[in-house]
Amino acid sequence: MNFLPLIEVIGKEKCFLSIEDRYIYRTDTTRFDGMPDIVINVESKEEIIEAVRFAKANNLPIIPRGSGTGMSGGTVAIRGGIVLNFEKMDSIGKVNRISRSIIVGVGAITADIQKYVEKEGFYFPPDPSSYKISSIGGNLSENAGGLHCVKYGVVSRYIKGFRYIDADGNDMATGSLAKEYNPLGSLLIGSEGTLGIVYEIELDLIDIPIASKLFLVYLKSFEQGVDLVVEMKKEGISPSVIEIIDESAFEAVTMFKPIETPEGTNSILLIEVDGNYAAEIYERDKKLQNLLKKRGVNFKSSCEEEEKNRLNTIRRSISPAVRMLAPNKMNEDIVIPITKFKEMILFIRGISKTLNMRIPIYGHAGDGNLHVNILYDKKRSKEVEKASGIAEKIFKKAILLGGSITGEHGVGLAKKRFLPMQYGKKEISVMRSVKKSFDSSYLINPDKIFNREQ
Repeated sequence: MNFLPLIEVIGKEKCFLSIEDRYIYRTDTTRFDGMPDIVINVESKEEIIEAVRFAKANNLPIIPRGSGTGMSGGTVAIRGGIVLNFEKMDSIGKVNRISRSIIVGVGAITADIQKYVEKEGFYFPPDPSSYKISSIGGNLSENAGGLHCVKYGVVSRYIKGFRYIDADGNDMATGSLAKEYNPLGSLLIGSEGTLGIVYEIELDLIDIPIASKLFLVYLKSFEQGVDLVVEMKKEGISPSVIEIIDESAFEAVTMFKPIETPEGTNSILLIEVDGNYAAEIYERDKKLQNLLKKRGVNFKSSCEEEEKNRLNTIRRSISPAVRMLAPNKMNEDIVIPITKFKEMILFIRGISKTLNMRIPIYGHAGDGNLHVNILYDKKRSKEVEKASGIAEKIFKKAILLGGSITGEHGVGLAKKRFLPMQYGKKEISVMRSVKKSFDSSYLINPDKIFNREQ
C-alpha cells in the first residue's frame, strides 16, 4: 500500500512505517498479535478525518489506540491497516465550575485527570487498576469501572458528552457537546472502539468525599471473606471499595511487597468507607467495625493518606505480582451474583485441582466482578489448550449462575468466540445491525466482538 499521499498531509514525523517503529504497537496486554501497516501519532481531529477517509478509500482497517493497557486484544491490528495512536491528544482543560465538568483529550491519563480535578476541589471516581497508565479514551471504550465502582459506578455515569469521527470521516458529537440531538452517539460508550473514533470527552465531576477510612481485613479463608461481603449487604453497610483477594493472589503480592499479617491469614479483604458528612462516615465505620468484631476477624484500619495509599497498593500490585508466578496468564473477568460466589469458587478450585493448573482469584466483590487468572506456559502446547478449556468452562458456569462472561475487560478478540454462550442469534444480530449502521464497511476496529458476516 502506498501511504505517501496520507503521509504528505499528516507529516512524516507523525507516521511510522518501519518494522522497528510499528513493532511496539502490535499488541496490548494480551497474547494477541497483529502488525499494523502504519502507525500515526495523531494530534488533531483534522488528522483523524484524513486517516479515516484514506482508510475508507483504500478499504483499510483503522484502529484507535490509547495506552495499550487493554485486556481483550481491542487495539490489536489483527488484519493490519492503520493504527491511530492518541497518546499526544492528552489535553486536560479547565474545570467548568458552573457545569461541574471538564473537557479532556482521549489520550489523557486517568490518574492525571483525577489529580488535576482534585486540586480544583472535585472528584472523578472511576479508577481501573491501570488508572496510572490507562487513557480516558480506553476507559470510555470499555466502560471501565475500578475499585470505587461499587459505590460510584462506571465511566458511563460520568460522560456528559464527546466528539468523534464517524466511519465516513464526519466530525460528530453527542450529549453536552452536540449542537444537534444525537441520541445514538452514546452507543459508542463501551463499544470497544468499533463504532467511531472518539477524540474529545466532557466528564462530569462530583464533590470530593470529606474523609475516608480504609480497612485491611485478614481472612482465614476466601469463603470467610465472601460471607462478610454478603453480611455487609444484608446490614446495609455501603462501602466505597470492597476488594477480595484469594490465597494464591495474596501469596503473589507478599512476594512482591512483603506484608505483616496475623498467623493463619491466607486471604484478605480491602474495604473503604467514605462520605460527605462526618456523621455519615462515623455511622458506616461503626457498623463495619461491629460486624468485623462480631465475626471475630482481625483487621487494621487507617484514615491517614500515606497508610491508605500503602494499603491500596496491595490491590493494585496484584496483576503484575501474579505474573511472577508463571510465564503466562489469562486474566479473565466474570460477573456473577455475590450470593453465588462460593459456588463459583468451589467450581474453579475443582478445575484447578483436577487439571493441576494454578488459578489465582481477586476482584471487586461489591459488584460481583471477579478476576480469574489462569496461569500457564505458552511454550507447552498442552498447557495452552488446558488454559483455554478452563476459560470456556468458567464462562459457561458464570452464565449458568446468572452472570456474564465479562465485566470491564470487554470482549474484543479474547472472548468473541464465547459471545454466543451468553447471547442468542437474535441479540447478536441486533449488535451486528448497530455495527453496520455506524460502519457499513466494517473498517473501524474490525474483527472485535464478532467477525464480519461473510
